[in-house]
Amino acid sequence: MKFLCKYIEKKAVEAGVDTSDRRLENILRMFEAAGEDMGLGSFNPRKGQLKWRTLVGKIRKRLNAEKDNAQGNN
Repeated sequence: MKFLCKYIEKKAVEAGVDTSDRRLENILRMFEAAGEDMGLGSFNPRKGQLKWRTLVGKIRKRLNAEKDNAQGNN
């Protein structure tokens, strides 16, 4: 879970979102920034909830691919 939080925070910083502001509206902006990076541009039918399993799976897949590429280049 820690890797997911770090990833979301990293993408939020890259998108220019203030990560020190922990109000709900700002946290949603942080999550949306990470979702946009993963191609999850829209919310599901439950208002305010992106598909966590999809996001986590895509992040893990991307990080594993980056790790494999880094190991292959060494």
